[in-house]
Amino acid sequence: MAVVGHWDTITQAEKLTQSNLVAGLVEENVKRGGLLEFLPVAQTSGQSVTWNRESTGPSSSDFDIGATLAWQASSKIDQQDTALKRSYVATVLDNFVEEVYGSVNNYRAIQLMENKKSLLQKIENDIIYGDLTYSTGNMQYDGLHALAAASTTNFASESLNIDEGEGALSLRNMRILEDRMYGGVDLWIFPKEIATRVDAYVQESGLSTSTFGSLSFTLNDVGRRISTWNGTPILRSDYLVAEQANTGTGSSSDARAKNSSGTNMYSIFAVKFGNVYAGDSGLTYAFGNTSSAGEFWKTVFFEELEDQDASGLRLVHYGAMLDGATYALGRIFDITDVAITA
Repeated sequence: MAVVGHWDTITQAEKLTQSNLVAGLVEENVKRGGLLEFLPVAQTSGQSVTWNRESTGPSSSDFDIGATLAWQASSKIDQQDTALKRSYVATVLDNFVEEVYGSVNNYRAIQLMENKKSLLQKIENDIIYGDLTYSTGNMQYDGLHALAAASTTNFASESLNIDEGEGALSLRNMRILEDRMYGGVDLWIFPKEIATRVDAYVQESGLSTSTFGSLSFTLNDVGRRISTWNGTPILRSDYLVAEQANTGTGSSSDARAKNSSGTNMYSIFAVKFGNVYAGDSGLTYAFGNTSSAGEFWKTVFFEELEDQDASGLRLVHYGAMLDGATYALGRIFDITDVAITA
């Protein structure tokens, strides 16, 4: 039997010790490629945002000397209105936990940190998968999928909603979509599975397939390589995930669905950013109904919850996506996770 000082075994000695608790939390729930850091944001004081798109304008004609000129009254405006939608997170902090088990950790600070992350991830998900028409109780705003399905063509009646037909991503379709985005493309958004296929195309197959620089790499702000298409960065987003085939296509009567069975399908987006409040044609994220300028959500502390020995913390956010013009957003959907093609 080993003797440890005063105690007869190491097990007995360990009963009088405790673990060295490291303060804080090590982050595990990580999602990359959110759009909030790229989207222009605008604060609004109302429940909705209304803006006017150019529609039908006057037409010009030739005329001869002495001809009678005809007056026109033909201009029309396509008015858009988007209502802000609400999301929230509310959690309880039991006073017993905070007071009795107080330690190097500030329980309320950790509660606030985790609630902020939860709400931000909810917003990022809705930016892509939110759907006003098909969400329960119509409580969501339209995200990228719903906006792309609704605005299937630009003003020149060219498709901005391309069905890849449950096949490999075609670079030709990317080129066609880019050409139909009359305001240009600021960013491509890819799920990581298809972005990995792009990397393989460039690194392993590029020389034999002669991409001539259309697919290449550049460096981001911290010096890491990112893929580009014709000089436009490709964002790898963890929020853009495997989806069900033939859902949310614009012709079907449902929202774009995350996959739960069957073959995984994927979508990519081409986006143009711009402040709709300044008359820009691009995508904007509008938020509001907060107590001060620049406050992205309302933070409400409840010192004592009724009928509970606990405090409460609630974060409430009002927001919506605005697409200034139809050509601010394009989509290629029903892509399979196989090698891309020219």
